[in-house]
Amino acid sequence: MDSEKLDKLKRWLLESGSNKHDFAAVVIRHGYIVLEIEKGLGTNDLPDKVGVASCAKAICATVLAIASERSQQGLAPRKMTFDDPAFQYIPWAEPLSDPRKSKITVKQLLNHTSGLVGEWWQNEERFVKNHGPWEWVLGHSGDWRTEKLIFEPGTDLEYSTHGPYHAALVCEGVTWMPYDRFAIEHLFKPLGIEKWWFEYFNGDQKHGRHPSHSLALSARAMARIAYCMIRNGKWRGEQIIP
Repeated sequence: MDSEKLDKLKRWLLESGSNKHDFAAVVIRHGYIVLEIEKGLGTNDLPDKVGVASCAKAICATVLAIASERSQQGLAPRKMTFDDPAFQYIPWAEPLSDPRKSKITVKQLLNHTSGLVGEWWQNEERFVKNHGPWEWVLGHSGDWRTEKLIFEPGTDLEYSTHGPYHAALVCEGVTWMPYDRFAIEHLFKPLGIEKWWFEYFNGDQKHGRHPSHSLALSARAMARIAYCMIRNGKWRGEQIIP
């Protein structure tokens, strides 16, 4: 590593006008931490309020990949592939608020092609915030924005946080473990991650209380996941991520 370039990066991160918020950053090279930058937040601290924001979507896809792999090996109550219809694993969504939801695949929940409501619509009436309760997310509250799809599954793309919300429920429907517990047991603990926070949504008696995919992890924890990924999913010789 070029120490002068690392120093330049550190100065830029600390002095950049766009970096007005607290943050922590870690740079790893060949398994060694070569740079840690902290501004109001330690590299081993959990960020509050927004957690890791949309990075949680990538972690959700990773967790579902692990769930799918284990299910194909007979290590989960139900088998699941990314090409399966997603809603067969979400019993809380019955009856479907839009019959087209039956066509949505697990993959489409993760790559923003499901047709579930997106976030960036220009029409203010259609703007959807990211929150619960679950009966609202699943289209059972009478709100047409979550009740109806905005396009046929697989025919368009709309950035949506509601896709991973549903994907977290898919994980639970396949493994019979809440999403947070499965992620902790099969991704976080094997990588030595010790601290985490998960968002939970409440629901009525039918829909229940479940974790969403949203979470908080420290910069060091995020670096562990990335380090595992770039080594083809292996950690200390064990295949953690398929």
